[in-house]
Amino acid sequence: MLPNINPETGIRYGYISANSLDPDLVHTLLYEEGKDPAYETYIKELEERYGDDFDGCRASDDYCCDEPIIHGEHEGVKYISSWLGGALHFFITESPVVARCVLCSPCVPNAGDLDTPGDVMTYSVHNDWRREENEI
Repeated sequence: MLPNINPETGIRYGYISANSLDPDLVHTLLYEEGKDPAYETYIKELEERYGDDFDGCRASDDYCCDEPIIHGEHEGVKYISSWLGGALHFFITESPVVARCVLCSPCVPNAGDLDTPGDVMTYSVHNDWRREENEI
């Protein structure tokens, strides 16, 4: 199976910088719609370990992850956050929107760079998700 290609549809994942998206939308994707599977596993393990003595509020204060991998779906677009050189990006793994763009660098093999138009068909984001100056 090739990385960064939807195994069911064969369409390449889109890859987009968070800086290309509306900041309010990025907040929604990360903190309102998305889930951090590592955090959920952390909480579940603590619940199992401490049972009735588990303090969920305290445990969530102790959790720290500088570059969380968030999975989510918003307006029919499925996404996974990604960090490249410390910069936040999003994989678009399924979407009702497709676009033609160039391939990403070898750092993100087979994915389409949603910030650069080209010939490769990829999943994309709704145009109103983008900052006005980044609409394609």
